[in-house]
Amino acid sequence: MGKTDHLGTLVQWNDERGFGFLDPGTGPRVFAHIGEFKAAGRPRTGQRYRYTREVTGEGKIRAANIRATGFQLPRAWFAGLICLSAIAAVFSLAEAALANAYSGWWYLTVSGLSFAIFALDKYKATRDYSRISEAQLLLLTLAGGWPGALLARHLFRHKTRKQPFRTLFWLCVIANTALFSLLFTLPGEQLLNDLLAHLANST
Repeated sequence: MGKTDHLGTLVQWNDERGFGFLDPGTGPRVFAHIGEFKAAGRPRTGQRYRYTREVTGEGKIRAANIRATGFQLPRAWFAGLICLSAIAAVFSLAEAALANAYSGWWYLTVSGLSFAIFALDKYKATRDYSRISEAQLLLLTLAGGWPGALLARHLFRHKTRKQPFRTLFWLCVIANTALFSLLFTLPGEQLLNDLLAHLANST
């Protein structure tokens, strides 16, 4: 078959196994494997894609050179921007004496560790090696490594859709942000002290 471009909508996707089907609108659905997707980020059902068709050795039609239509800013870029912005914000608070002086270095170090651990777990997953437990990954996230973990998840396409990990990940991000704000920033410490003083006076 020729290399004519075709348009299709991804109507079915198995993220664990890395394949799905594109619906061209007319005719049968076309098999699509993760290795043929050129767009950054995980394939999304409902998204329109441009592709060419190939015939396998068994005579079946499959999609090749699959590209998302329209402008697609890679999600890893957003994750990287959030990662850098979060760490820079902590350093800025520390520089302005509004947060613990070592807060920025803590987030930078733990984020680097989280990035490496998530990358290692992805490597192990692709080779069927013994995996790093999700509890350990979430503990690093809760400890302040979420900026690096967020970047690794989208850069390596690792655990970006798996539930309940995805929900637990964001709960850890929220919990860490709240704990940092209350315990390691000057406004948070003042708020916490006022609250404790009010509770003490009311008893």
